[in-house]
Amino acid sequence: MTNMISLISTDVLAIIALSFTIKFAKRNVAISNKKNMIYIYAATATTILLVLEIITILMEFSSNSKIIMPHRIANILGFSLSPIVPFMLLFFNSNKEKKISYNCFLAIPLFFNTFMCVLSYKKGLIFFVDAQNQYTRGNLFLLPTIICMFYYVLFVISAIKNGVKYEMEDKKILISVFCIPILGIILQILFKDLILIWSCTSISLLIYYIFLLELQFRYDIQTKIKNRVAFDK
Repeated sequence: MTNMISLISTDVLAIIALSFTIKFAKRNVAISNKKNMIYIYAATATTILLVLEIITILMEFSSNSKIIMPHRIANILGFSLSPIVPFMLLFFNSNKEKKISYNCFLAIPLFFNTFMCVLSYKKGLIFFVDAQNQYTRGNLFLLPTIICMFYYVLFVISAIKNGVKYEMEDKKILISVFCIPILGIILQILFKDLILIWSCTSISLLIYYIFLLELQFRYDIQTKIKNRVAFDK
């Protein structure tokens, strides 16, 4: 019971933090409109995943066999939507529109993951909720995580390339921010009782937005060249 309260409390705090960040992002006019919208979509998707996580935690701690169906559906939605956040972030640092065929190719793992999640309702491939409403990991439990990491690595590479002109101190901060979700994934895989991925992702998104806001005072948005404020330091 104590573990459930602590897990839910962490997710609730993450939702509150992201809600404020989304509000600030909607008001921001300095960061390009495209980046703002992608960030808002990614943060909103993370908030939805945190809500689904809270729902599955509450259902998992219940012995009511009548909630087996909604418990399975909540898990299907959670695992299906997981790779969408890093997929959205892929377009954050894109300077030009990619071809439709390229974007469709990138989306293939998303559709495959969703298909496998839907099959898990009966087959228990990624997860299984038995007749007693007990949740267990399936043999393909790591599939959504692997697909998430695939998109996330691509995003990190594009972010680092995009920030090639940043100072070394900025790059260190950027890498540290990107390591937070990876740490959450590793800990959650190693310790089944921990649920950290999306709370860590929300922290990373929050710090990344603060980082971008701080950069806009030192770099010209269009040219990415240092402005007078940066040189006066």
